[in-house]
Amino acid sequence: MRMKLNNNLNFDVVLASQSPRRIELLEKLNISFKVKQADVDELKDYYLPALLVVKNADLKSESISSLFPDSLVLGADTVVELGSEVLGKPTDYSAAFNMLKKLSGRKHQVTTAVSLKLKSKNINCNFAVTTDVSFKTLSDEVINEYLELEKPYDKAGSYGIQSNGDLLIEAVDGDIDNVIGLPCNRLMESFFYINMLT
Repeated sequence: MRMKLNNNLNFDVVLASQSPRRIELLEKLNISFKVKQADVDELKDYYLPALLVVKNADLKSESISSLFPDSLVLGADTVVELGSEVLGKPTDYSAAFNMLKKLSGRKHQVTTAVSLKLKSKNINCNFAVTTDVSFKTLSDEVINEYLELEKPYDKAGSYGIQSNGDLLIEAVDGDIDNVIGLPCNRLMESFFYINMLT
């Protein structure tokens, strides 16, 4: 169950992303917010995927926080990790098919990092949450069906759990919102804490 704040915040919120999924998650939390796309060159290589997403989330929030120093700026980044391999966004149908084929019948990790900055109060909070996702064993026909339905070329790992995810997913161990794009419960805890500081 998601926590809700009902807009009882001492600060405005700016989402440093135009991701429809992150926008929808924040709207469900009853938070008023502005959207300002962060235009940054994301890091592609880092020795730990969890650190990679934290660095990218931090780059996004930092790029916007100077424009809105009195607002809490939220940057986020998500990575899909299968063993030691990071699965990014697919470049085309073939790449998406091959990623889903790799995930078939296996458990992988989805890590979303969040960076919260309130520059005028010198507040900087970064964290990452990991969720385990287990895939069904997928036939080529099911993979092709999913790709035709979803065309998931803007999604890390070539899939989204929120739409037709039942075709692919056997089980989720952890925060399902985290797989969609924001670890909402952990985010709300951080909002409550920052609210007390301000």
